[in-house]
Amino acid sequence: MRLLRSFHRTYLHDGGSPNAPLFVPVGRTLGPRITSPWLHLLLTWLPLASPIGTPWTGKSIRSRAATAANAVGVPLSVVAAYMEHKSTLTTARHYVDARILPTAAAWVFFGRYISDRTDYPGPFRTGGYA
Repeated sequence: MRLLRSFHRTYLHDGGSPNAPLFVPVGRTLGPRITSPWLHLLLTWLPLASPIGTPWTGKSIRSRAATAANAVGVPLSVVAAYMEHKSTLTTARHYVDARILPTAAAWVFFGRYISDRTDYPGPFRTGGYA
């Protein structure tokens, strides 16, 4: 734990943002070329397998998360912001599959991003990008 705290202090001292992903060089993002090999290595340590016909890659994990969040009704602008996309079109075109229905796991992970307000001006989204 001391090592992690020391790393974090150095990271912040070098200009890293407190809200930026840890273990990413300052000013850079983790792309699929970095995350995919890391993910495959991690999966060798865990007793998990990807669903048949759907390999796990760095981008596929992001895509499935965006799809799950969208399915439970998280606004696309919120999904795009968490993915650090400048445009919701990028998120909608390349990451969200509108055919996927909400799951219990998606509600657990992303339900907190749904507004509880009843005076919301406009239709309530029940999921899906349309």
